[in-house]
Amino acid sequence: MLWIGGGPRSGRSSIARELARRFDLQLYSVDEHEAAHEPRMPTLAEGEAPDAFMTASRHRFRLLLEDLASLPPSPWAIVEGPPLFPTSVAAVLRDPSHALFLLPVDQDTVTQRIGWEARDLRLATLNVDAPLEEMVERAAAHFLPVISAARDRSP
Repeated sequence: MLWIGGGPRSGRSSIARELARRFDLQLYSVDEHEAAHEPRMPTLAEGEAPDAFMTASRHRFRLLLEDLASLPPSPWAIVEGPPLFPTSVAAVLRDPSHALFLLPVDQDTVTQRIGWEARDLRLATLNVDAPLEEMVERAAAHFLPVISAARDRSP
């Protein structure tokens, strides 16, 4: 699995979609599975918006792991969505280079937390400070060594 997390309006979905097309990967977009996850989510206490969002995201991460276990092992999948926080992703990473966290210039509280977590865990971040095409190229450059190595090992 390859993982793209990041703050709101960071281009996660657009970048992941383009990388999936370019590298012939499966695409797992968390937002597309939200309706299926909702009945399986625990009832959470109301809280301050960022904290409530992060708590819900950590529960949703468990559900998406269940979904991912049912995907075929090949081709690799690229997973993107708002509940991909660095601490959750780091727990299931095969290698730190398999994750990338996008940080828009205008950072809200959630994005700031994502940046802090990623830096603390020494996971790659990418400042979203250029047009989408440039950001796709930067993300592709991050993942290309991983994808190339995996393809070199394939029979």
